[in-house]
Amino acid sequence: MSDSSEDDDVAWLLARTKGAPAPSISPASAARYEKLEALISELPARPADAAPRPDWQDRVLAAIDAQAAGERYGATTGGIVHIVRKKLWLIGIVGAAVAAVLAWAMVLR
Repeated sequence: MSDSSEDDDVAWLLARTKGAPAPSISPASAARYEKLEALISELPARPADAAPRPDWQDRVLAAIDAQAAGERYGATTGGIVHIVRKKLWLIGIVGAAVAAVLAWAMVLR
């Protein structure tokens, strides 16, 4: 993110918090902030004596980006595992068929 877009994001977030008209930001940035706001609203209350880790925002945004990338490209871990299992099953079936054909050929000799 460039300094200009970071400044725009900060101005947008501050205006949104105050209920004032907000400057425009990219739809992708707005969607990320709305997703972050929704996730934060679902969190349980933090105990008064617990301090957040310094990198919490970077970790949350990275998780959102990873989820979005998985949704765009279908590259979720579960999807990859499913594809690999499907191919392994197919390889097993083809291997069994080849073995059966070879066994039948040996019997006919």
